[in-house]
Amino acid sequence: MSLHASARLLTSFIALSLAAPLGAQRVARPGDARQYADPRTGPTEKPPLHARHWLAITGKPLSATAGAQI
Repeated sequence: MSLHASARLLTSFIALSLAAPLGAQRVARPGDARQYADPRTGPTEKPPLHARHWLAITGKPLSATAGAQI
């Protein structure tokens, strides 16, 4: 195999190996907040609540996280 042919084979292999992960990237769903110009105005992804009778929602507000500035 000549040097030119092996270089062409190596180049095509590298191009294919770099292009494969690009096709496997996550596609934005219609309700995905990342497709909005300002993500704060888009919908949030909330987990389903699997309770039948009642459910206590606990936790601290987002502004009370460690390092929050007042």
